[in-house]
Amino acid sequence: MINIPYNQAPKSWEIAPLEVIANFNSGITWKKSQELDKNEDSSFPVIRVGNVQDYLETDDLLYLLGITDEAFEKNKASKGSTIYVGSNGSQTRIGNAIY
Repeated sequence: MINIPYNQAPKSWEIAPLEVIANFNSGITWKKSQELDKNEDSSFPVIRVGNVQDYLETDDLLYLLGITDEAFEKNKASKGSTIYVGSNGSQTRIGNAIY
């Protein structure tokens, strides 16, 4: 990553607030009773803080029941998504990201 102060950016770069060029989403909340250890019909996978390593760890995904299609569409990660840890019980994990 290159750290360039905004006032030293090349003239060809457009400077804009992040919320103008990116969508931010904090995910969903759920109850323990919605959790499954394996994929079942009508369940959706969830990326948790522990899945965000130097790569996306998908061997231990959690699956949730009772998530609407609309909530899934709004919160799903897609190719090109950046996933970052915005809050957690461990300060050392905040800011971890995968691209």
